[in-house]
Amino acid sequence: MPKVKATPNTKDETARQKFVRLAEKRTDNALRYMSMIASLAVPTYEYDDDDVNRILVALEDGLQKVRDRFDGKTPSASGFTLGKKD
Repeated sequence: MPKVKATPNTKDETARQKFVRLAEKRTDNALRYMSMIASLAVPTYEYDDDDVNRILVALEDGLQKVRDRFDGKTPSASGFTLGKKD
């Protein structure tokens, strides 16, 4: 018999329980994606110091926006691109 993942009864969930459930899942996802970015640091790929710096600055900016949001500030939305290099 296959395992079925139990889902919380969100109807009876307190605000704290919902925060914990979502924070754990979203933090795990963010850490997983950061690990995937780190796995790009292998000789298989071609990149330079500028690429690495731009990635790290984007990640640091994203983390600062998270801090700002928890401090009650409203950060501006932004995306990321390395742009085209020829």
